Amino acid sequence: AGDNRVAVLFTQHGASVGSGGRVSRPAVAKANSPEARSAEGIRIACWSGVAIYRSNGQQLSGCVAQEDYMTRQRQLKSGVADVVEAPAPAPWDTPVLPPDGDAEAVVRRWLTGSWPSAATGVRCDDEHITGVALAFQVESSEISEIFSSGPEVAFHVRQTGRYLGGLPGIAAHPGPMVLHCNGIVRVQGGQVVAGRVIRDRMGLRASLRTE
Repeated sequence: AGDNRVAVLFTQHGASVGSGGRVSRPAVAKANSPEARSAEGIRIACWSGVAIYRSNGQQLSGCVAQEDYMTRQRQLKSGVADVVEAPAPAPWDTPVLPPDGDAEAVVRRWLTGSWPSAATGVRCDDEHITGVALAFQVESSEISEIFSSGPEVAFHVRQTGRYLGGLPGIAAHPGPMVLHCNGIVRVQGGQVVAGRVIRDRMGLRASLRTE
């Protein structure tokens, strides 16, 4: 939480039948076991996102968000849902700390690096579940949102570079591609040491298929 800005790591969840059909809450409650849900054709998924909200001092005036829709697609296709991460016990109690310009400078430099990141404490998308990392060589980065609350820094960045692999069924591509990323990371000792990053892999994949 910062001055007139707040960043949130959240989890969405939902269910479907067939190709994107909606499922009512009573139907999911009735099919209260994996076997029953499978028999009814119900598939459940959960996926993470990072949203950065801006306030004008009286009400929310803007938001930039990234949700990991590729994770959702993987679960709905396989029929196996991921485990929902533990929630924050009281996110509204998060203190507003003074901004740290040095921490922001560290993150700005870090975002010029390529994926996968050398910061092993940072989880990107669902790579900690699948073990498959997106390889993207960053050639330039344009940060449209960044703010800090003490050592924690939230950002939205538009990275341009070369896709080297990691998306299922999509080969490396030499041309310049764009990757949008949202994240909340922690800086310690002049380095990014922990955090979560959600990237628009679905958008990248769509662009690659178009190419």
